[in-house]
Amino acid sequence: MSQTNPARDPAPIPSSRQTLVVHAGYEGFVLGVVLLMLINSVLLVLPISNDIRSVAWLMNVLLSIFLMADAITRFVRSADRLHWLLNQWGWLTLIGSSPVPFATAGRLIAIGATLRRLRRADIEAVGVSIVAKRAQSTLLGVLLAAILVFELAGILVLQAENASPDANILTANDALWWSYVTIATVGYGDRYPVTDYGRLVGIAVMTVGVALFSVITSYLADWFRRPHATPARHLSVGMERAEEAPALIAAMRQALDEKAQADQAVLDELRARLDQLERQL
Repeated sequence: MSQTNPARDPAPIPSSRQTLVVHAGYEGFVLGVVLLMLINSVLLVLPISNDIRSVAWLMNVLLSIFLMADAITRFVRSADRLHWLLNQWGWLTLIGSSPVPFATAGRLIAIGATLRRLRRADIEAVGVSIVAKRAQSTLLGVLLAAILVFELAGILVLQAENASPDANILTANDALWWSYVTIATVGYGDRYPVTDYGRLVGIAVMTVGVALFSVITSYLADWFRRPHATPARHLSVGMERAEEAPALIAAMRQALDEKAQADQAVLDELRARLDQLERQL
């Protein structure tokens, strides 16, 4: 009977369930983006201010760029692309990454189908992964919060400034631009709130911006403190071990031979003493 050589067998293809467990923090971030786009889709069909709908539409366009890049990356990195498209809800992932209102529901269905395949041990592993990668999980959580504040601030400041005749934040583009430069703590000054309510929104956005950059700085400091072995280092170590292998094997053989000779000498001495005792008796 022939035996398979595990060293020559191809490595198993990681499933979407395994990927979800390994990258639990990132998958949670993607889920948050999907839910935000669904909320924006609801805002687009409600009978509300055109300014709010404009902000929601612009945010959906921006977020769909990220989701589309994520979906294409999953497709390219998949070992079996046709299997990913047809059997792992890849086609829904691609469709659900478009900015069309409620199209993101397709991606939510794909995420739900993946979650249904998780066992209890996998769910526990998700929690362990999030705790083990606290810095990454915290960074992604803060980024998601910053996206929420970015959109909410754009809506609130636009509503506040529309009531003032001296306002210079008049469109959704102006509001989101002001929100972004304020979160980034840049503050160009070309767009700024003139109402008290708008300035209160600005204070909240600046506070979130400071917290965001504090978390990013902490994450980068933690990342630089970790040891990172380069692939070239791994390759050189492997080559050194391969070159030392014959000498190591020869040394081990010599040690075994010396041990056998020493044991044989002890046995010969014991036999001689037993023979001597037998003659004396």
